[in-house]
Amino acid sequence: MDPISHEFDVIILGTGLVQSMLAGAIGRAGRSVLHIDSNPFYGEGHASLNLKEFIEHLSAQTSKEGTPYCNLEAYVHIEPQPQAEEFESRLLVGALDSQQSINGSAPISFQSLFDPGHEALRVALDNVKSAGPLVEDRTDSENCIAALLDVLSNHRRFNIELSPKAILSSGPVVELLISSGVGRYLEFKALEEVYIFDGVLEQMPGAKEDIFSNDKVSLLDKRRLMKFLTMALNYESGLDGLTEIEDTLLADYLESQKFNEKLKSILYVLAGVHNTDQIDTVSTGAALRQIQLYLRSVGRFGKTPFLSCLYGAGSELCQAFCRLSAVYGGIYMLQQQVERVEFAKTTERVSVAINGSTYNSSSLIASPEYLQASDTRQPELYSRAVVIVKHSIRPPQSLLSIAFPRNSIGNANSISVIQQSFDTGAAPQPYYVVYLITKATGTATQDLENCVTTLLQASPALADSEGHLPPSATPLLSLYFQEYVYPGFESWVDDRVVVVGNHFDHFSLESAPENAASIFQKLYPDESFLPPLPNPEDESD
Repeated sequence: MDPISHEFDVIILGTGLVQSMLAGAIGRAGRSVLHIDSNPFYGEGHASLNLKEFIEHLSAQTSKEGTPYCNLEAYVHIEPQPQAEEFESRLLVGALDSQQSINGSAPISFQSLFDPGHEALRVALDNVKSAGPLVEDRTDSENCIAALLDVLSNHRRFNIELSPKAILSSGPVVELLISSGVGRYLEFKALEEVYIFDGVLEQMPGAKEDIFSNDKVSLLDKRRLMKFLTMALNYESGLDGLTEIEDTLLADYLESQKFNEKLKSILYVLAGVHNTDQIDTVSTGAALRQIQLYLRSVGRFGKTPFLSCLYGAGSELCQAFCRLSAVYGGIYMLQQQVERVEFAKTTERVSVAINGSTYNSSSLIASPEYLQASDTRQPELYSRAVVIVKHSIRPPQSLLSIAFPRNSIGNANSISVIQQSFDTGAAPQPYYVVYLITKATGTATQDLENCVTTLLQASPALADSEGHLPPSATPLLSLYFQEYVYPGFESWVDDRVVVVGNHFDHFSLESAPENAASIFQKLYPDESFLPPLPNPEDESD
């Protein structure tokens, strides 16, 4: 085997999505690429891990400074019968063994959760059985723990995403996958339904029939909404009659058109306005462009506008573009700690030291983990949750998205929810993985636990008429944590070195191709960014 060269055109640090797209584009343009990641997996913050790896990764990340993750709270839910008050219904899963008690219940450590015999949960099962003489039938609680044992025993069959994503069917990501040919490395499923919560779960309007079949919207409001969506669908910047409203704040325009709060909530969700502070910044033109993209994605590959990538969107997309780079000679080194990065202005080369070896290149692309950007904007704190349940939130659908607009359940910022299942390789049957995210106002548990309860209570298949949940319908395992999110950015240290942010708003990835193309064009102004593959029929002629 030939020794690895120490000279490259480009060295890329981190396998986030923008870096991976750049690796594929640069490799296909005929340049040599060395792609390095300190993690043992592709994707950085977009990676998919099995359940044990996911918990261990979050535990390690939140226990040290300088990582984006913090404030991990994880719960095993064991619901006893109501009379057994002395037995706590939630057992805290601690990052480390702890002697503290939680309302009289000893914490379970991550390590003991995954021990071969699952002794911690077997002890908990014994506790349920002996919780007191008042309750003779422990069937529901025993079944709950049995399900937990099954989940933990099958932890390798889960694919839990660090940053779950849904992809618009007509968005920039899908268009790039099709034109570049990278899509052939991937498999997708269309989300079956998209909901919005307004006291109850309602279908998100994406077509005329959705609007006029909604009996909770008045006829006048239906006409207002239909007129706005038609304007969005036909929107082109600079058209006569629209120029005067394009730069108007969306909030001001909706107010001038007498949209009520329900319609505003729908349009804010469609326009991607998730946080309170965005209301004062998003223009009507920007909202129309985003809503147009949503509407044009409806029905392209399925009923809803969204696609879900099998085994995790971010992770699989990163690996697909890295594979493209490897096809064109890119070299990959995972689980490698970068010891030193040097790029003196007096030299034309950039040097990266790894395990005592030095690699040189003309250009360097790095994520903030490896190289600090001088003009990086301040990160924003987001609350996240990953919840494993045994029943779909909205059976029989297994793949769905739900939006909780601002103030719908007392939430200051909107909450986005995605449910994944066996259909996308997220969990073995019969389990489901539910992801939640919102901009933080308190702890992750404070921000999201009420939403989890509301979701389960809103399901007629799970809750009774009074919203009470049986133990079999409660979450089996809940992970609440927070993440510092750096908005997508590119920060040029000099004309050879750029630091790239890889985080994207809520469940969206749509800005990644534009970010990658911008950096590529600055490095190689005479080259095209991932040009369309030639048609084989044209080549044969």
